[in-house]
Amino acid sequence: FAPGPLPVLRDEWWGPGQPRNVGEAITPFKINIPDSVIADLNARLDRWQNPTKPLENAQFTYGMNTDYLTKVVKFWRKDYNWKKREAFLNSLPQFKTNIAGLNIHFIHVKPKNVPAGTKVLPLLFMHGC
Repeated sequence: FAPGPLPVLRDEWWGPGQPRNVGEAITPFKINIPDSVIADLNARLDRWQNPTKPLENAQFTYGMNTDYLTKVVKFWRKDYNWKKREAFLNSLPQFKTNIAGLNIHFIHVKPKNVPAGTKVLPLLFMHGC
């Protein structure tokens, strides 16, 4: 099994306005969500009203399953500890940069104690915002 040829990638601009030079700076970053923002989120979750029950056996066929959504909201309000998660994320080396107009926040972690002869491959996880 041999890999195919690499694709030819066009330069694209994904940011607002016309393409421009945004530099190549990579800067260290720490998450710091103000308590007021967390309090606002909790207040919004407290005001949330249970939606209409989903159609029987519909799962996620017609969009978000409202029974599942109810569990998610309860988890975020009662169980999720943002400050604990923030502390964990801030224990990792985080950075920000801009690529083709997109602001990118990333965590750069390398494995420790790699046995001799082991090939380490880089892995990139991406998500939307």
